Amino acid sequence: MADKLDQILTVGSTLDWISPLIGLIQDFTNGPSYNFYVDRLAGYSVNDLTGILKRNGVYVWGDMIAEGMIIFTVRRAQARWADYLLRRAGVPVLNTPIANDNSFPKLTPKKSASPKSGWLEWLDWLDDL
Repeated sequence: MADKLDQILTVGSTLDWISPLIGLIQDFTNGPSYNFYVDRLAGYSVNDLTGILKRNGVYVWGDMIAEGMIIFTVRRAQARWADYLLRRAGVPVLNTPIANDNSFPKLTPKKSASPKSGWLEWLDWLDDL
C-alpha cells in the first residue's frame, strides 16, 4: 500500500504546484526548518520515515518524492533528534544536521531563576540609590 502511495506522489509531483506552495507556507508558519533527503531506493516509504519521527514527537511536513529522493521537513530545533531517530532505525539519510553548524540549537542546561525574577526586576534601579 505504501509503495502505491509513493508511486502516486511521484507521478503527481510532476504536475503539482500547490504542494510546494503549501510547503512554503508551512515553512513560514513553523519557523526555521531543516530538509531531510533519503534515497527513494533505500527501501523506505514516505509513511515509514515520517512515522518514525511522528511517533517520537517530531513535527513533520512537506513530504514529497522528487528526482529519486524522499524529501521531508522538520523544525530546525528538532533536526538533530530527527537525524538520530532515523539513523538509529537504519535509514541512510543523505544529509546531516550534525555537522559543525552554529545555526542549530545547542543543548544547554536550564538557568536557575534569580531571586528577583518576575515583576520585581524593574525595581533594580533602586539598588543604585
